[in-house]
Amino acid sequence: VCCQIGSQDGQTVSTIFLQLAPTNTLGDVIEAHGDPALVSGEPFTDAEHIMTLFYTDLNMAVYVIVDGADGMLSDESPVISIIYTDDALMATVIESGALQAGV
Repeated sequence: VCCQIGSQDGQTVSTIFLQLAPTNTLGDVIEAHGDPALVSGEPFTDAEHIMTLFYTDLNMAVYVIVDGADGMLSDESPVISIIYTDDALMATVIESGALQAGV
């Protein structure tokens, strides 16, 4: 696990970023927190996509690797990182992105 803590104003913590070994799965996250409110995806490599699952009520974004250009999320999709944000930053992300309703 590796981490980074960020601040928008230089005085208070606005983000906590955790990079994880891919031992946790999307199934683990859904079991613990339910389905995400919003989902976004983008290519990572020619063979993989990164899907971001937003748990807006928890101010949490979960990043999952999906195989293939047309890959589908599954319970076995590995979780590679998690970001916790403050309310203001999560609101900005929700308002600015092309996000889709959860899985």
